[in-house]
Amino acid sequence: MSDEKKIALVSQEAEMGLAGAMLMEPYRVIPMARDGYKLDPGAFGTPPCRILVKVMYDMLNDDKVRDINFVTVRDRLETLGISGGRNAEVPVDYLVECVDAGVPAQAESYCDLVRQKFILREVIRAADEIKADARVAKRGDVLLKNVPERFMQIVDDVLLDESNSAVLEKVIEGYRMASEDENYLPGMRSGWRVMDDVANGLEDGTMIIIAGLPGQGKTTLEDQIACHVAEHYGPVARVTIDMTRKDLLERALCRLSGVSMPKLRRGYVKVGSAQWDQVCSHKELVQDFPLKILEGETNLNAILTWIRMMKMKHDIKLFTVDYIQQIYTGEPGTDANENVRLTKVSSELKRLCMSLKIPGIVLSQLSRGSARDNRPPQLHDLRGSGSIEQDASMVMVTYKNQNEELSTKNMRAQYVDILKNKNGQTGQMAFWFHAPYFRHEALPGGMDHEDEGVRPRYKGNDMDAKAGSDGKEDKKEDEVDLAF
Repeated sequence: MSDEKKIALVSQEAEMGLAGAMLMEPYRVIPMARDGYKLDPGAFGTPPCRILVKVMYDMLNDDKVRDINFVTVRDRLETLGISGGRNAEVPVDYLVECVDAGVPAQAESYCDLVRQKFILREVIRAADEIKADARVAKRGDVLLKNVPERFMQIVDDVLLDESNSAVLEKVIEGYRMASEDENYLPGMRSGWRVMDDVANGLEDGTMIIIAGLPGQGKTTLEDQIACHVAEHYGPVARVTIDMTRKDLLERALCRLSGVSMPKLRRGYVKVGSAQWDQVCSHKELVQDFPLKILEGETNLNAILTWIRMMKMKHDIKLFTVDYIQQIYTGEPGTDANENVRLTKVSSELKRLCMSLKIPGIVLSQLSRGSARDNRPPQLHDLRGSGSIEQDASMVMVTYKNQNEELSTKNMRAQYVDILKNKNGQTGQMAFWFHAPYFRHEALPGGMDHEDEGVRPRYKGNDMDAKAGSDGKEDKKEDEVDLAF
């Protein structure tokens, strides 16, 4: 291996920065590096830093050492005969450079970078050993059997495994926060308090299915949640197979500006009008949303790779897929059978949520059974595979209220029903669906979390009950605060 490649596998800046942070805040940073990130001295690629870190680790374990700082570490190095002038193993100037390079607030970043470089070096070392053994091995199958074990040793040595104690500490901390703050949720907010009160928010590692028949608003529901998370939490990766990037951004623009898309497309909104100004003023808001959109891709491996890349490059907080029945594995034997194909796709998307530790929203079609039988959709109506239901942490379906008297030209009464929820309640919620604006609005409030009038769930025929004795209401159709 060339010197250039060796240098690329060691971050001297990170190692010196971490050593400097240890010198400045030893009782916080040393345990973090040693116990939290499992960085023993051998994980450091530069010899002076490796020696310096070992000395500081030993001092932390020495009950006779009353304090760890620049002076005491320098004295320990001199006592050991490894410090002094420029030719020493750890020159005094090196300590000064470490302190200059170190920023204690960046200690976790230093630890992670040092650890990543160490893992790469260990992988190369194991591969080189296997290559050397392969040149003299008599049987390839015998050598091959030992290959996984060599790499698994690296996994055991360097990959972080959170202890049961640490996990339970986080659980208890969540309980404590919930007891002190009535608005606390374990996951990210969806944008509707009515939904959050039932679902407990969008929790990390969960796969959430939004299902519905065509034209029932499932993409709009996903769109609103994605935009809310992008605006309030951070980047969102969206895989859209059924629509284009233009379609999604145009919908968001019309929804947030409150201007009907049909009116805009047909030229009824004139340049210079109040509605035109609303659209223009919201353009900058929508274009600044950190939405990463992949359109038209149907190959499962390409989708998984892209989402992982978005997590690495942009630290996405959520990913969405529209929709699961259009994804193929590229394996002829698997794709030939829809049930087998969707089982594979569903399980891989579930694994992706768990490995990235973020929620994923996956849209699904429903079979026509519920519409044919004139009944609300059930879990068994998910089209294609029972594995979708099994893999999902939450399943919600959206469908319209059959009482046509509740609907108007621009809005209709809609239900969103949470049929499965591993970490919370199930229940039915009532919404207005404003089709020209691509907006769901929860009964009786909207996107406002502070609206105390919103309740967790609305069972049975609440829409019909709130409409009055004749099932009608007499407010204008464009008002957003209509009572059922």
